[in-house]
Amino acid sequence: MIQSINTKAILTVDATSYLSIPQYGKLLIGDQGFEFYCDRNVRHNIQIPWNQITHIAVFIVCKKWIVRFCIYTHQNGEFWFASKQVKRVLNLCADFIGKENLVSFKKTYKHL
Repeated sequence: MIQSINTKAILTVDATSYLSIPQYGKLLIGDQGFEFYCDRNVRHNIQIPWNQITHIAVFIVCKKWIVRFCIYTHQNGEFWFASKQVKRVLNLCADFIGKENLVSFKKTYKHL
């Protein structure tokens, strides 16, 4: 069994990780970090401490719907996620990393 990095779970929701192929599982937001656990294989998990996150880019469609979000880290690159309760997830993440670190996807990449 995988040991959680959190001591207290604040929110647990169903989510999809787009690391390689889409994997369905649970997203856990806690006091120490952001975690994703796959439903099919418990070894496929993602654990990101809050101090490793540089910013979170949000992909918005039609100026209204948040489709996916991407977590950028200092060392391990980027991780794409989707959830039905994405606004709750992002509001909780903003409490830990700061609202200034939530950016639109357009501000992250320049259009060619």
